[in-house]
Amino acid sequence: MMQAHAAQPARMAHEEQVERITQRGRIAELLTRLHRARALLSVKIPGHADSYSSAVLKVMPEQGCLLLDELYPAPGHQLFLHSARAAIQGRLNGALIEFDADLLDTGRHAAIAFYRIALPGRVRYTQRRRAYRVTLDAGQAVPLSIGAPGEGLYRGVLHDLSVSGIGAQFAQHAPPRLQQGQVLSNCLLQLSPSRQLNSQIEVRFLSYDRFYGRTRLGGRFIGLEAAQQQLVERAVAALERNRRRQGEAHGAERPHREVRAGVKK
Repeated sequence: MMQAHAAQPARMAHEEQVERITQRGRIAELLTRLHRARALLSVKIPGHADSYSSAVLKVMPEQGCLLLDELYPAPGHQLFLHSARAAIQGRLNGALIEFDADLLDTGRHAAIAFYRIALPGRVRYTQRRRAYRVTLDAGQAVPLSIGAPGEGLYRGVLHDLSVSGIGAQFAQHAPPRLQQGQVLSNCLLQLSPSRQLNSQIEVRFLSYDRFYGRTRLGGRFIGLEAAQQQLVERAVAALERNRRRQGEAHGAERPHREVRAGVKK
């Protein structure tokens, strides 16, 4: 007799929402917020493993630049002067802000060095949020297909779903050209008999399980429209309702142990 599988619990998961900002006004506003928050910056010089600390002293968007405080520890100062480039990270209300720095010139004030760097043309803004992720049971098969570059359609089933992305399983090796970080333009999910979702996804995880002979893929939705977002939210809610019903049904099928009272003679 086939043993019924217990329903997998839904869970809250941290999902990353990444935005690449190129608007000059928004970039200046984010850097100004870093300055006002006195946020500590982590600075890495190309070709060197160590990180150095700094802070934003002033943002001057009208001049196309900003001022950074002297790097600490001290060896970072000469390295930055020599390289004239650095990768900078800072945190603002839990969000990670990343940009590249091009050194324009340097100066000193009260015996402390400062750097004038060009206002970056692009900032990467990564925010972590808690997203409700439901894991599908064996009886909740949701087919999907992705357009793998040069390989045609790659068909599998959904493993888990949240408003920000998917987990999928495929009963074969991943196509050789499929790589982590790749953006796929055609991911088709059959969320219900009458509703499909076709979206872009970024491959965030890719692994082949030799024991089970299947490939696991994790992807992040890119550029969902409002109607598509609502469709995913409704699908997550429906899958969770079905998961709970299956769990209740399995619990009801369990035999109750009969208790018989002993009789004294």
